Amino acid sequence: MRTSCLINNYNYGRFLPEALDSALSQSVPFDEIIVVDDGSTDHSRRILQRYEAEEPRITVVTQPNSGQLSTFNTGYKLATGDVIFFLDADDTYAPNYLERTMRVYATRPDVDFTFCGREVFGTQNWIDMPYTQDMDFGYSVAGVALGQHWIGGPTSCISMRRQVLDRLLPAHDLENSWTICADLCLVYGASLARARKYFIADPLVRYRAHPDNRYFGKQGNRISQYNQRLSLMQLNDHYMERFGYHRDDLAQLLRAEFRTIPRPTKLQLREYTRTTFRQHQSLAWKLRQFSAYVMHFASTRKRAAALAPEEIAPAKVARPVMVAEEKQRKAKKRLSEAPVFAAK
Repeated sequence: MRTSCLINNYNYGRFLPEALDSALSQSVPFDEIIVVDDGSTDHSRRILQRYEAEEPRITVVTQPNSGQLSTFNTGYKLATGDVIFFLDADDTYAPNYLERTMRVYATRPDVDFTFCGREVFGTQNWIDMPYTQDMDFGYSVAGVALGQHWIGGPTSCISMRRQVLDRLLPAHDLENSWTICADLCLVYGASLARARKYFIADPLVRYRAHPDNRYFGKQGNRISQYNQRLSLMQLNDHYMERFGYHRDDLAQLLRAEFRTIPRPTKLQLREYTRTTFRQHQSLAWKLRQFSAYVMHFASTRKRAAALAPEEIAPAKVARPVMVAEEKQRKAKKRLSEAPVFAAK
């Protein structure tokens, strides 16, 4: 399978060499590395010109400043890979990231989308591992469309098969709303595009925390949180309309979708239950759905107990107390639990 790495950059010249070197130094090489410079005004272009002249795998594209989603659209049009990887210019890959991820795609042809753990470094230092072992999340169309279930990670931790990205991009009409945090378009969009998702339980990405990061560690005010909720509603409506989904039809798929998760966690059981009880259906219907969730949850746990008695649970990793970051996580959780009304 051919692989493409899409790097988006805006005024991160001081970090660019590390990002580029990490992509170039993979134990299994990328077939191509495409860098989209989003109108940088620092010395980024000089660095990119040097790397492009020295490394034939690198292609550099410059464009007027248009935001992160615009860089995804531009890079997607140039990419020729069967599997597409994303990298923010201030982050780096572990040397075995590509090799480890492609092993999943090679052995699991049903998997369409992967995300991995990350090592946060810089002004903060900790390991972000949502789960303690590799995890197959099955499908999540209804869960995302009706409940905005979050199944993914930041930009640099994401990869997906080309056929999924073909269904998501280009999305030019969303660009003005997603100049930053466009990884949400990839994560939510991939679920709505019927991607089967898989988590790789290794911190294969080094995610840089620094004062100039426009999102990480920032606690948005109420207006910015309100605007992001509107953007998420627009995003959901955009892909619901593109794929021809209807809320009532998707509600009928919740039970079948939950059963595509080989070993659901308690969190997933709660999420699907909460989403079910928010639907405009009879109480009897909701109770039947809930009963089916519990039966699947219990049966998968019983089967797995003989093989691996330990529970797959969110990893408990020692980390310093970070008030702003914790507030941000709680705000995002509240946002994800808010109902989203689709266009149809």
